[in-house]
Amino acid sequence: MSDTDASYGPEFEVWNHLESGIALAEQELDALDDTSRLLVDKVAELISKLWGDFVIRPEDRSLAAGLQKLLKDPWTRHAAEIEIARNGVNRASASLDRYVDLEPVVSPYRLTEKSRRYLKEAVDTFLLGFDPASIVFCGATLEQLLKELLIERSVIQAPTTDDEWSPGGSKLLKLAIEHELVRNSVEAAERLLKHRNRVMHRHIWDGKVLKGVALTCVKDLAAVLEELPAT
Repeated sequence: MSDTDASYGPEFEVWNHLESGIALAEQELDALDDTSRLLVDKVAELISKLWGDFVIRPEDRSLAAGLQKLLKDPWTRHAAEIEIARNGVNRASASLDRYVDLEPVVSPYRLTEKSRRYLKEAVDTFLLGFDPASIVFCGATLEQLLKELLIERSVIQAPTTDDEWSPGGSKLLKLAIEHELVRNSVEAAERLLKHRNRVMHRHIWDGKVLKGVALTCVKDLAAVLEELPAT
C-alpha cells in the first residue's frame, strides 16, 4: 500500500491509546457511590499537588500525614495513580515535537560512560519538557566533556578523590581554548555556560522562552561535540 493513500498508517496516535487507557482506569471508579467518588477524586488531586510541590508548610504536616495513610486505601491509590499518569502523558505527548527539533550529532569524540550518562539526562529532560533540568545537565555535560579531554591531553590532573576540587566550566573552557581543543564552537560553549549559570543562580524563564533556551543549550552542546577531537 502506498504511503500517499489516505488510509495508510495507524488510525489513532499513540497518545490517544494512552489517554484511552487512563479513561478506562477512571471508569473503574464508577463502582463507587457519588459521595465516595467525589472524596477519592479530591484526595487524589490533593496528593498530586502536595507531592508535586514537595515543600509543605508546617501547618500542613498533619494533612500530608493523613493523605499518606489514605494511600493505603486501594481506591484512593488508584485515583492518585490516574492523576500521576495523566501528568506523565501530558508531558510525553509533547515530546514528539521536541524530537523533531533535534538531530543526532556526528562526533569523532568517544564518550565515556560518565559523560554519556550526563548527555542522556540532558536530552531526556529536554524531550519530556523538564527544561530547567535540561539546561543544567547540558552545562554539566559540557564540563564533564572538557574535563575528560583536558585530563586525556595532560593539561590538568585527574582528581584522586570525589572531594578534590576541580576547575569550573569557565576555567575548563578557557583551558580548552588555549590548547585549541575548542575553536569554532567557543561562542556556543560560552552561551551554554551563561544560560546554565543563569538558571542555577538567577532565574528561570517562563513558557516558550524557557523551551527555546533549553533547545539552544542542547544545540550548543551538539556544536561542541561535533568539534571535539577524536580520542
